Amino acid sequence: MTIIKKVVTIMVVLVIVLVALVAALLLLVNPNDYKDEISKLVEDASGYELALQGDLQWSLYPVLGFQTENLSVAVKDSAPFLSLQQAKLGLELMPLLRKQVKADSLYLNGMELNLVVDKDGNNNWAMTKDKPKSKIKSELTQVDTETNLPSLQINGIELVSIHILYRDVAAQVEHSLQVHSLALENVGLQQTVSLMAELEWKDQAQHQVQASIKGNLKVDEQLSQLEFNDLAINSTASGFTQNPTTALLDLNGLANLTQDTLNAQANLTVLDTKLHSTWQVTALSNNPKVMADLSAKNVAVKKLLSDLEIALPETNNPNAFANLNLTAKVQADVNSAEVFINSVQLDQTKINGQFSVRDFAKPVYGFEVNVDQINVDDYLPPAVAEENTPAAKEGSSSHQQQELIPVELLRSLEVDGKASIRQLTYQEMLIEDTTVIIKSHNGVFTIAPFSAKLLQGSVKGEVTVNAQAAEPTVQTTLDIKDIELAELTKPYMQQQLVSGKTSFALNSHAQGNDVETLINEAIGKMNLEVLQGVLHGINLNQIVVDALHEQLGSFDKVFPGYQSYLPKEVKEDTDISQLFANAKIENGKLIMPQFKFASDSGDIQAKGDVHLMSQGFDYQFDVHLSELDRNKYLKNTAWPLRCKGSLDSPVAEWCKPNTKQIKRILSDAAKLALKDKSAKELGDQVGLDVESREQLDDEVDAKLKQEEERAKRKLQEKLNKWLKRK
Repeated sequence: MTIIKKVVTIMVVLVIVLVALVAALLLLVNPNDYKDEISKLVEDASGYELALQGDLQWSLYPVLGFQTENLSVAVKDSAPFLSLQQAKLGLELMPLLRKQVKADSLYLNGMELNLVVDKDGNNNWAMTKDKPKSKIKSELTQVDTETNLPSLQINGIELVSIHILYRDVAAQVEHSLQVHSLALENVGLQQTVSLMAELEWKDQAQHQVQASIKGNLKVDEQLSQLEFNDLAINSTASGFTQNPTTALLDLNGLANLTQDTLNAQANLTVLDTKLHSTWQVTALSNNPKVMADLSAKNVAVKKLLSDLEIALPETNNPNAFANLNLTAKVQADVNSAEVFINSVQLDQTKINGQFSVRDFAKPVYGFEVNVDQINVDDYLPPAVAEENTPAAKEGSSSHQQQELIPVELLRSLEVDGKASIRQLTYQEMLIEDTTVIIKSHNGVFTIAPFSAKLLQGSVKGEVTVNAQAAEPTVQTTLDIKDIELAELTKPYMQQQLVSGKTSFALNSHAQGNDVETLINEAIGKMNLEVLQGVLHGINLNQIVVDALHEQLGSFDKVFPGYQSYLPKEVKEDTDISQLFANAKIENGKLIMPQFKFASDSGDIQAKGDVHLMSQGFDYQFDVHLSELDRNKYLKNTAWPLRCKGSLDSPVAEWCKPNTKQIKRILSDAAKLALKDKSAKELGDQVGLDVESREQLDDEVDAKLKQEEERAKRKLQEKLNKWLKRK
């Protein structure tokens, strides 16, 4: 009992002495007397100037504490970049006896952090030149090494009304972060720290993000690991769209400062869309390398974009952009990034491949994409009937004068990529096994080669755009084999005009940067072949036959029964069994100087050109009707007609016979017939059966020869008789 009394007595005495010492400290020591020393200590340790404008005060009740007001921090000889209205620190007394610093609370209010970069790139928070960073760091390391600091624990930290402003004058960028409140509970090493915060961010364009943060943090005793669990960031963004957008980010992870790594899991929810990801970061502090797995399921793309007020154009298929599923991997460092698409399914289209960016400072883009099947028509806007008015045509011409090739972009674009599409539907046309290789380097953009199968045929080619000069040049090589013409032209014509299989090879060169200039300046050659073709809705033979019916009535006496010589049945279309043509592209026209093809009633020779810009054409045809070969006066005759117009003009108005020329041909034939008729009549008079003047001349010559021979024989006989008598 006596021992217990002594122990209690000693403890009471110690408490009385400690209270007396603290009271003496509070009463006898004025901390304001040490302002200059405190400021000098801060400057020696960090290089910054600390200004203590308010009073430094001790507090005893309810806890031992310290508080100050109106302090600021600045680089030497510069305006302060940090100011604080009020700071309070409350310490628990008993832990101090065990060499432990256990704070009851830390309270900061009204902090302003103003960070500015001027027009020359200088900032207002850089360390003073009088004290290099390396020296400061070594001094701080020495202090930490030589001082045996007691363990630290704070029951609560509260920050109120903290404002951080960053402004770059040259870049005209401004960011503002307002910390309305930040509360940390149970702060200490190896302790689970509870975090709650309310933040608000703005920029110069009045974009704004409000966020609340709630979760748990934990730091080990060696300050080597930071663990965060159930960290939830709930944000609302406004100013980006008309209506605010909400997002929720859940984070769990561990940062190992000794190994310089970070491992984390993140779930991001934007509106109703969820994205799951896992992250691994190495070399975290100096040259971070990131590896991540991303996945998203059943993303309603159209609804998401609509909620984000990103307008999608109206599509042919109202169900387009309905659903997206994604799994991908990301690898990145400070200089490059690569995305591996394990699987992307947009509606019915499946995609895999990879994308890469090398050297962010001067990026080089690479890709390799494989598409299973895609119906492009589903994603195109519905067709709108064009108004054939002067205003509409003028608007179209104005649009065509706009820059077609982004020259500046191509000059800086570095690309190396490949795309493969197994099946693609465009304007109801099925295109299979499409392969495209794209390269861009030093202003030269190439699609070489590209190939595809379509319309029972194939397409191969190369396109090169050289944007190095002031005016870009376009070089095109195209080789098309056995394409069905009807299907090829169907999307561009209201009614079927041509059909049959065509093959052609094109090689052209053009310079310019709008559609009209490129077409008008194009120079090239094209070899064209059409097999088993049909020109629908127009029959060149019938046009000639109709013209002959009209004209031959005037020559009925010369050509009696001429109807029997004309084709009896002529189709509505023109058959083209085989056509070969060599063409050239020049002055905006496709010029076909001379070509020939066979039709159902004979053969046809033609020449002419197509105006590529206006789609107008002008062709001269010489039609040979094989039925008329039975008439010797019309045999092998080429009947002229002309087809002129444009694709948007009525087909019935395109082709007209050359009536004047046809009359001349018939007139010349009639003259021959009349001569032959006169010759026959003359032959009848002299007893000769002839059909033509030539035959009459031949018969007369033959008869004269016969008479001459007979006269000679008679003379010879008389002579012989006379010689015998002699």
